Amino acid sequence: ELLAGDHAYYCFCLPDKLDADRQADLAAGQPPKYHGTCRSISREEAESRIEAGERPVIRFRVPESEEVRFQDLVRGEVVFNTSVIGDPVIVRSDSRPQYNFAVVVDDALMEVTHVIRGEDHISNTPRQILLYQALGFTPPEFAHLSLVLGPDHTPLSKRHGATSVAEFRARGYLPEALVNYLALIGWSPRTDGGSGENDAELLPVDEMARRFAIEDVVGSKYADTIRERNKGATPGDWDVIGTAPHKWLRDSRSNIGLQTPGDYQLRGQRRLDDLRT
Repeated sequence: ELLAGDHAYYCFCLPDKLDADRQADLAAGQPPKYHGTCRSISREEAESRIEAGERPVIRFRVPESEEVRFQDLVRGEVVFNTSVIGDPVIVRSDSRPQYNFAVVVDDALMEVTHVIRGEDHISNTPRQILLYQALGFTPPEFAHLSLVLGPDHTPLSKRHGATSVAEFRARGYLPEALVNYLALIGWSPRTDGGSGENDAELLPVDEMARRFAIEDVVGSKYADTIRERNKGATPGDWDVIGTAPHKWLRDSRSNIGLQTPGDYQLRGQRRLDDLRT
């Protein structure tokens, strides 16, 4: 459909050519993008080369010098100019679809209405919106969340230590404490009066679900404010998370689902032993 509508074309550029173009862009201080070498190849020439044994990729033809605008539910209006996007590959030479193409088709056919994901995907959004439009689909709503950071303020990863839920459980962390902590990294629940001020540091899961609104999620430029409110912590600061069970037991004993005080003490002791080692 995209090929027939001239929204896509066959590209025969070899890796060496693409790498040379990329290095030239970097040397000129420009963001790397495809130079459009095969944009003008006719359908007849492309089919002839395919019959001769060449294996091209399929690229999406991005409109030139246009603005792609969308209203991010977290960040407000976001604008990209297509002059910095380039024509992305949507089907590899072995006929496997690339991510941006596959996810658009999949989400459209499933009638997905909201895409909520990390801010590292925001650069994919203009390409995906253009693909939705070229295929005749209505784009969903987009919301891009701040990334969860480690103590060195880089995206949380295995190098920061425990990232497995099972490992947190083994260390004695309460699931309610971990969920509560993660929820408040980039979200500030409003009071029941709607004043916008946070009136509680500890919230049961059902209360978080009741209060949640995507409009209250903050973008990255506000994330430091939220972390400061949480004593500057990030998920790498296990001591801060570790204090939450004490608060849960004191302030919300009926909501955390502990069987007995001894259960809490055992799990807390396991955590303290781990910290000492």
